[in-house]
Amino acid sequence: MAGFVIAKGDKPEVFVHGSDLTDNGRVSNPDFQKPAVDVTTFADAGHRNNLGLETVTYTYEGLYDSTLDKSYRTLTQDLRTNKRIVTVWPDGAGSANIGLAMGEAFSPGNTIPVSVGDAVGISASIMQDGTVDNVISLGTKHRITATENGGSYDRGAGQTTTSGARCFVHIFEPTVITGGNAQYDGTFASATTAAGAYTAHAVFSVGSGINTGTVLTVASGTTINRWVRYTFTRDATTGSVTFQPSFVAAED
Repeated sequence: MAGFVIAKGDKPEVFVHGSDLTDNGRVSNPDFQKPAVDVTTFADAGHRNNLGLETVTYTYEGLYDSTLDKSYRTLTQDLRTNKRIVTVWPDGAGSANIGLAMGEAFSPGNTIPVSVGDAVGISASIMQDGTVDNVISLGTKHRITATENGGSYDRGAGQTTTSGARCFVHIFEPTVITGGNAQYDGTFASATTAAGAYTAHAVFSVGSGINTGTVLTVASGTTINRWVRYTFTRDATTGSVTFQPSFVAAED
């Protein structure tokens, strides 16, 4: 069966920093453009072109929602003044699904269309400062209340790379975390076999009540092995964290 996707039931999912805009969205339109740059010389009998610099623009349209961390505040306030991480998952953010990730996204403009008798809408043009990454989900958005090792993702036979990696992590709705150091400690790690010893390549911590998004950079020269996963260790006695992780290895 062909892998077609029908837009319904959390397909697509759209995450901006620490906000989930899936249940406000109605149109999701990533647009990638590389202009043709004329490199014709006297020696040529016809035009020749090279691809120029990539421009990434993402158009989001949905319903106006002024709730904290929903469409209005995220699109018209946060993205208008800050560069944030944005991930878009056409087939949902389930484990091993492919998504699009922007690590420094901002919104230069948005509209709030209003018509009598219709639901108030909102739309935003979101641009990336740089290029976009094609990322792999390491797990769906979910809440954890204890130490957790994510499922191992198989990059494929022979997929050991040394040009670094980027890990995108969205943190949603953390509760009050108390006891211990009052935090959850996360890692991105890899191993040569699914059940083998995992080496941590990037680490981060999450404290109480912090909605956030972050890009973890693994330096070039670091060996990323065939199997990858996340871990979350609870350094606390109470509290929980909702999150969604993804990654891309530089040579993938």
